[in-house]
Amino acid sequence: MCGPGCCLLFLVAMAAWIVPLGGMHNGLAQSSIELLTAEQAIFQQAIVRANASILQIEVFGTQQGADQTLIAEGPFTGTVISSEGWIVASSFGFQRRTTSILVTLPDGSRVPAMLKGRDHAREIVLLKVDVQQPLPEIAVCPKSELRVGQWSIALGKTFDAQMVTQSVGIVSALGRAYEKAIQTDCKVSPVNYGGPLIDLQGRAIGILTAMSPGNLLEGDGTNLYDSGIGFAIPLEDILSRLETLQNGSDIHAGLLGIVSQSSNELAGPVRVAGATPGSPAARAGLRVGDIVIAADGLTIRKLADLRHALGKKDAGQLITIHVFRDGKELEFECQLAKEIPVYRDRFLGMRVSKSEGHFIVHWIEPDSPAAAAGIEIGWRCTHCNGEEIASVEQLRSLVAVAELDIPLTFRFEIPATLADDGKPIRELKVHPNLWPEELPHIQPPVDDRIEENMQVTLEDVALGNVSNKIFALIPPLADARELGLLALYPEPGEVLRDKVLSAWESFCRDRGWILVIIPSSNATHWNSEEAELAGRIITRFENRFRLDKSRTIVGGLGIGGRLGLLAASQSGQKVSGVVTIGTSLERFGLRRANSPQQTLRFLLVGENERLIPAAEQFQKAGFAANVIATDTLELQKWETIPVESIGSWLEGMGRL
Repeated sequence: MCGPGCCLLFLVAMAAWIVPLGGMHNGLAQSSIELLTAEQAIFQQAIVRANASILQIEVFGTQQGADQTLIAEGPFTGTVISSEGWIVASSFGFQRRTTSILVTLPDGSRVPAMLKGRDHAREIVLLKVDVQQPLPEIAVCPKSELRVGQWSIALGKTFDAQMVTQSVGIVSALGRAYEKAIQTDCKVSPVNYGGPLIDLQGRAIGILTAMSPGNLLEGDGTNLYDSGIGFAIPLEDILSRLETLQNGSDIHAGLLGIVSQSSNELAGPVRVAGATPGSPAARAGLRVGDIVIAADGLTIRKLADLRHALGKKDAGQLITIHVFRDGKELEFECQLAKEIPVYRDRFLGMRVSKSEGHFIVHWIEPDSPAAAAGIEIGWRCTHCNGEEIASVEQLRSLVAVAELDIPLTFRFEIPATLADDGKPIRELKVHPNLWPEELPHIQPPVDDRIEENMQVTLEDVALGNVSNKIFALIPPLADARELGLLALYPEPGEVLRDKVLSAWESFCRDRGWILVIIPSSNATHWNSEEAELAGRIITRFENRFRLDKSRTIVGGLGIGGRLGLLAASQSGQKVSGVVTIGTSLERFGLRRANSPQQTLRFLLVGENERLIPAAEQFQKAGFAANVIATDTLELQKWETIPVESIGSWLEGMGRL
């Protein structure tokens, strides 16, 4: 409970807003002064109780230079959690390699400390100092007593080893960062990271640190410190893991490896699109199509529920998952992992499309697993691993999570005109490979309905009040075939439509692609807000035509390529690949790992020696990345773009 002090402070706060009226003003003013004095006394008593347990920490690293001078990284704040010299701090101050750590004790002496362990999931570290006398350890506020709305005080000793910085607020939320953190509206910043968030009794509610409230992308929680919220890790949770850290073992978030069909946290039910090969979910036997209904007793109705269940768990711990499959409820026990194996896209080397109710193979890549298995163009795919094929997306899901050492079993129906041996049914095993680094050897045949006199249509694309002069090349028979879509951001400035048409017309017409050009609204530069235009365009054309999700690509020329990369990160599962043409990628950083059904494939066009390091960076993270080297590229001359080679890559995106 909040306690009687909170009631008093509530009255104080109310009294402070009373405007004295008439003859009552003297009495009311006196009451307000008395209540404010009482409020100040309560705050100060709480701070005094905690003060001796809050210590200043100096971290030293080696400066890169001839003299190898030691430089301080800090100072920072730490909190004593055991009288034997155990101190917890925020990992914010320990991002770099350290050569020396000094802690200023309550008596003013500075003693060395050792970093004993890190909790990577909660962004805290454990330090140990050797002491002659017991240190004053902070009192603990049990989690069971926490209430949203109770008073809280954020403390730190970054500026001064003796004087504590103070910020007053309330506990504004519990269970943040997927059950890892308490949220407060106290002013929290690097000044008090590592210090305690205390209650009115001077007990530590938690340890302040830089946390993201739950974003799926990587991010530094320090960018939240001026947004009116801060986060503290419940001290009770830290103490429950103390023995592990004391033994020198780091703690990591427990990962399961499920890939949900929807990345929307509020969407439900949680239907499994796959389990990353080698992950705890895959080893336990979770399958495509399973619906997660419970995790460790917590009912799972939406993706956020599952993330909250996992947020409490560390790597190495067990979690019980209940799923609904084929009308039955099944239970699986998974041992959570420190990391999921880097996922790399699977490759069979065939393209399948739906025609007249059948899933027909219409392209086989030479020297591919599909070719080695004996699959032929024109066969009808009916089953994979015993599952009847209902959509190409389902087939892609099964291939995406395939283990490389376990073959996929396909069942095909052979049309009578192709069944030379008179067998109308074939079952073949196909061993998947990793997505190839080279471009496709051949392209699928041109639709035989396309005649030479058929023309590409050039049309404007209006998006509400957007001033960008967007236009698109629409291929003939657009309403009658499945289309690819490529949305490109060119260099800022005017775009000559006739040049674009001349360069891309044949490809768009013959291969069935929509090309959308998104010029900048400003003649000299791009605005980052324009990255969202690609997603809006994809939605527009999805509602109008039948788009192939595996061939929905964004990208750009020069600086526009960076906007294309940003657009891909914002468009979720709408985009399957990114192409950059003449784009500098020296300082580009990935913010997420590759995963089944949520992968991106990259094509980098330009000078080979500049793009190879970027391609290697993508590949290290598990993404497929191809490079087309060209020394003749001029970003303002569309005729210098190697459309034929880019087109081979674009068409290859449709392969399984």
